Parts: sequence; structure tokens; C-alpha cells
Amino acid sequence: MTINRSAKAFGLVLLLLAALTSLAGCGKTYSVSGHVYQSGTDVGIKDVYIVAGSIVTKTDATGAFAITGLSGNALIFCVQEQWGFTPNPIEVAGEKSGLIIRRTAGANFVEPMISFGASSSFARKGDGSFWSWGLNNAFQQVVLIVWP
Repeated sequence: MTINRSAKAFGLVLLLLAALTSLAGCGKTYSVSGHVYQSGTDVGIKDVYIVAGSIVTKTDATGAFAITGLSGNALIFCVQEQWGFTPNPIEVAGEKSGLIIRRTAGANFVEPMISFGASSSFARKGDGSFWSWGLNNAFQQVVLIVWP
């Protein structure tokens, strides 16, 4: 009976070794890195969330990011409130570096703009509203225009 138990234990150990050997390489992880730039420029965008499953990181002040611990096929999403990104998502299956992602205006978002005059200034905010301010030394009318 002792021999039978030993044989079963030995068989179980061999079975576990075979299973571990067949899984070798499945647990390998890789990294992906790159930059997020403003569309049409080489200006890096900070504080963009880079998300791949449960792994989350943010771009630094230059727009650079590195996400580690990925395995198998992964979808990488770029997220920043009211902004879109292209390409988004990015599908990866292994180590990549030098990815370039461009930030674009989101669906309900326009790029902010500002204009300065001699005595007045105008701005279009990201929500589409227009704002103006100025010296008002000649009783100019200041009109706030909100355009959807």
C-alpha cells in the first residue's frame, strides 16, 4: 500500500510538472511606451490616462508614457475628459516603443482659442462659449455670446 501511495504521489508530481512546462511562457509580460501629442504639433500633453485593462498610468509633462505588465493581446485606451485621441484604442500583442498618439477635439468640445486687441480680448472656451473683456474706457459694450 505504501508503494501505491508513492506511485500516485510521483504521478501527481509528474502531472504538475508537465502542466507547468506547458504553461511556460504564458506568464511573460511586456511594456509599451510612447508619447501623446496635440494634433498637428509635437507639443506633448500631460495628464492623459493610459489604460490597459486594470493597468493605469498617466503621461508626464512631456506627454511621455510607459505601461508595463501587459500580457497577451491588450487594448490600450487614452482618456482625458472632453478630448479624443487617434488612434484609440491601440491593440498590442508584444513589446512596443515609440508609439505616437494625437489628441483631438472630442465630440462636444472645441479647441480653446484666444484673440487680443489693443483694448479688448476675446476667448472661445472648450465648451464653445465666447468671452470678451477689455478696457471699457470709451463705454464700449461688452457682450457675452454663448454659442452652442
